[in-house]
Amino acid sequence: MNVLVFGDILWDLFPESLGGRAIGGAAFNFAAHIARLGANVSFVTAVGDDDLGHEALNKIHKYGISSKYVSVHKEYTTGACHVSVDENGIPSYKLAEGVAFDYILANNADIDAEQGIFDVLYIGTFSQRNDTSAMCADLLLQNGDKRYKEIFCDINFRGDFYNLPMVEKCLNNCTILKVSREEIDVFEELGICSSNNEEYLAKFLAEKYNIHLVIITLNKDGAFIYDKDTDSYIFSHKPNSKVVSTVGAGDSFCAAFVYNYIKKQPAEICLREAVNLSSRVVSYAEAVPEF
Repeated sequence: MNVLVFGDILWDLFPESLGGRAIGGAAFNFAAHIARLGANVSFVTAVGDDDLGHEALNKIHKYGISSKYVSVHKEYTTGACHVSVDENGIPSYKLAEGVAFDYILANNADIDAEQGIFDVLYIGTFSQRNDTSAMCADLLLQNGDKRYKEIFCDINFRGDFYNLPMVEKCLNNCTILKVSREEIDVFEELGICSSNNEEYLAKFLAEKYNIHLVIITLNKDGAFIYDKDTDSYIFSHKPNSKVVSTVGAGDSFCAAFVYNYIKKQPAEICLREAVNLSSRVVSYAEAVPEF
């Protein structure tokens, strides 16, 4: 299974009581989890030529992720995010701007020549907040139907780092979309959908943008899928775990879902495995814990 991951890598800086710092970023978290499950992962991202950047590269190699398409910048520092967690385990973020992953560079022709067709391209919105990285995403999405069997988009609304063209670019290109419950209202804010009903939104997005599967995660209530091809909903079980932090939970969910889906497991099993992995991750402070 060959997976191409585009996006952010950064350090989550936690309070000392929760362990200090941990490697993170939605794209890195996804890459690490799906690599641990057994996929061959190539990562298109960027780090700074600094101590955190060198340590980030060590983490990439630790999980067996290819770093061939990782840019190392002397002029930009490695991404960082100050994380605080409330009494319910819900994180809030203060993100540094103008960091290395805002300047992701890649030659898509070289990627194609080496790997051929990928089973899946993973892409998010947050990592396209800067024009340079957004242009890289555009290159990777060109002729996507011929280069990837599936394009998985994880909507990442962080602060005000999103806009309608960025979101619609992802919606128009993906075959599988994942949205979390707390992000639903943004679709109304952007003028995409006037309803925040979860089931209605999933079906609306699937039909408007021709997306085969729309997944909405529901926090403690699990998740569900809307399957456009069968016009049906599939709901997961509710997880039962002690929440320490939800940082990275959605990323592990996505990794487990995609891994099982590409292996042609039934949607019910993909959903079950995704919820099971994410419910383990929330019992740790870091996004990619050592089980």
